[in-house]
Amino acid sequence: MENGLHWQLDFTFKDDKNTTMPENGAKNLQIFKKLALAILKMAQCIYPKRTSLKMIRFKLAMSFEQEIGNIFSMMNPANLSSKY
Repeated sequence: MENGLHWQLDFTFKDDKNTTMPENGAKNLQIFKKLALAILKMAQCIYPKRTSLKMIRFKLAMSFEQEIGNIFSMMNPANLSSKY
């Protein structure tokens, strides 16, 4: 049975299809994916309810400068809720 983190990494980043060699490169890539996943989960609160992480990644790909600006403005410590 998969845990939630593994499922999210596989579904959002297609982790099972990754062909990176199992050395430092794969470990470093996992660190970046987990960091990106954490940022996406925090950013979910600025999108309409039930917007998937995959859809947020798609929106980032389509209009990166606008979306990343929204995400980073949300991450301002004054704007963060006690949830994080």
